[in-house]
Amino acid sequence: MSCYWMTLLKTHPLDRQRDAHFQNLLSISLENFIMSRLHDLVFQMVCNKHNEDDAQILGLVKELASAGVTADQLGAPEDFAIPLPAAVVELASLDSLNCPVDKLSCLRTTLDLILAELKGAIVDAHSVLSKDSQMPTLMTDDLIPLLVTVIIQAKPLHMASNLYYMENFQWTLSPSDATSFSLVTFKAAIQELLTLKPKELRPRSEKVRRELRLEDLMKVTVEVGQRFERSGERREEIPISPLDRQMERITAMIEASTQDLNDETLHLTEDVDQNKHVTGGFLSSLQSNLGTCFTNQEEY
Repeated sequence: MSCYWMTLLKTHPLDRQRDAHFQNLLSISLENFIMSRLHDLVFQMVCNKHNEDDAQILGLVKELASAGVTADQLGAPEDFAIPLPAAVVELASLDSLNCPVDKLSCLRTTLDLILAELKGAIVDAHSVLSKDSQMPTLMTDDLIPLLVTVIIQAKPLHMASNLYYMENFQWTLSPSDATSFSLVTFKAAIQELLTLKPKELRPRSEKVRRELRLEDLMKVTVEVGQRFERSGERREEIPISPLDRQMERITAMIEASTQDLNDETLHLTEDVDQNKHVTGGFLSSLQSNLGTCFTNQEEY
């Protein structure tokens, strides 16, 4: 890489050769090109080396996922235990990437999406409250249980191999770079994950629900209704969290879907009644015409 880096650099004008930013971009591009060509060979060797670790992590992840583990059971505040679908989808693409830098970027994007989705939910919940209310604060310690939850839902096949691959086959990014820091955060999350025992987890909060049964839906609807006056205005004395706001959205969506279904059913009923009327008139006319024909035939 060093040999080709110098060769490629000399093909550019002097002012660009002296540009530190351009030198860094050239290093990243060259590393990506070489490692993408060597990926199948190198990564397979890494997977063979860490096969047992990968299997241990994947087995534990599947067990926790089947148990329906939520972020509040791992130590996150219950109000922050909201779905993080964008982060899960991003991390699920980790095994499909070839270059260590691209994999590191995937880790950083996953962390950014966790923070973005959570901050968006906090701001949304705060927007319906009075201006004097305080916004909940996301602490650094809250990030690890949220990240562990995302890892459980994404179910990466080669988590240990990917971490080793990114740490040992990437040379262009500084250890102080934000993207490199993402690797440290994920390693801490995996260490935390490996300490978990599904049967010894704390009970899930009653506010956190992975699915809504009919009884749960009725209970949530009553709770949401208590936050509003008869006029439809929100009661400011009742605090609301991102999780509460999510439940409000779910009930609103269900109510809207139910109304649409009722409207469609009513429309279909009206169509059936109209068709019955038209069909009845047609049969009456047909019967009358047939009777006339038979009478004419008898007279003939």
